[in-house]
Amino acid sequence: MAEARPDVAVQPLLKALHDRTVDVRRAAVQALEQWATDIPEVITALTETLTDPDPGVRTQARWSLA
Repeated sequence: MAEARPDVAVQPLLKALHDRTVDVRRAAVQALEQWATDIPEVITALTETLTDPDPGVRTQARWSLA
């Protein structure tokens, strides 16, 4: 997904931010990072991910938004 165009990848990745598996959420944050400055919906979703129960996901989200 990280290699896909944003119009193809963003929606499935946003959905993956709510997956039960922490590794899926982390991977989604990492993949979305490339659009964190361009797509408002991605910025909003990554900001909301700062409240994820997993500290690793929260850290990855902070790095993505920096």
